[in-house]
Amino acid sequence: MRKILKKKYSGVSLVEMLLTMIILTIVMILVGVTLNTMIRASIMSNGRTTARQESEFMLELMRKTIRNSNSEEVLVYTVSGRTYNPTTLRTQDSNLSGYDGVTPVDGSGTEIHFRPIGYDKWVCVGYFPDSTDSSKGYVLKSIRQDLLTPSECFNGQSSQFVANTLVLNSEDIDVNQLSIRYFNTYDSNYLITIDLAVEPTKWVPGSNNISPVFFQQTVVSTQKLTWED
Repeated sequence: MRKILKKKYSGVSLVEMLLTMIILTIVMILVGVTLNTMIRASIMSNGRTTARQESEFMLELMRKTIRNSNSEEVLVYTVSGRTYNPTTLRTQDSNLSGYDGVTPVDGSGTEIHFRPIGYDKWVCVGYFPDSTDSSKGYVLKSIRQDLLTPSECFNGQSSQFVANTLVLNSEDIDVNQLSIRYFNTYDSNYLITIDLAVEPTKWVPGSNNISPVFFQQTVVSTQKLTWED
């Protein structure tokens, strides 16, 4: 008689399948958490780097040009009522004040006008909030041939404004504060401190325990030339 051979099939039990699914789920969760941590760390690192580079650029620009200016041609103003519209690329005024007189020595200002030695144009640097979102701010630089009226340096209605004005911070950075203080020093020079607070626009949501605001400071002295007999 022929013997009928029966094949034996091995299967997976329900318990083994559940254990496998649990292990795979744990592995996927660990991989997801690791990737999320890496992405968050990358975003914060890029934000810090961008904030540091742009703040250093703005401060270095002011430091180099102010250093080569006479103290008589360095003017600091505390301005309010003027904002900047990034859509129209112009400033807007509402109850503008602060140009009636310069900020007194040891006072704090938001705008500085100066003319480097041997340069026939005035350079103006100032901080202006966003016209639609007060939590955002910009640092503007403008160049003017003649500056008989201080408010004209950043007058958005001027025909020369767009051509002569540059936004120093990119759209990746919001400027929260620009504070300029100056003090008398030797040979009628000024010692000027510039404080800058910036915040990256791209930051990790929910990271309230990590402040995205970065502070930078620079100190510069005018180098007025004096002659003695």
